[in-house]
Amino acid sequence: MSKARSPRPLVSITIGTMVACGIEQDWSAWCWGTMSALGQGTMPDGTFAYSSVPLKVVGGHIFTSLTLAQAACGIDNSARVWCWGGNV
Repeated sequence: MSKARSPRPLVSITIGTMVACGIEQDWSAWCWGTMSALGQGTMPDGTFAYSSVPLKVVGGHIFTSLTLAQAACGIDNSARVWCWGGNV
């Protein structure tokens, strides 16, 4: 088990196989782990690597929920769906 560090406390978290994503108090999304667990995917910052520290999902979206399956996806405050990772 390892402790993930986030700049601010998380208000929600979703856990997948070897990857986790959370929403912070400012409604930004952060992910860490191995996005390749989602299938040849990229980290939220566009890299193809493992990260033990949370990486902010780019785009400045205000997320209300997140989920992990074949990709990471989130719903923003305008009910739009955004996805990253494998098969996207």
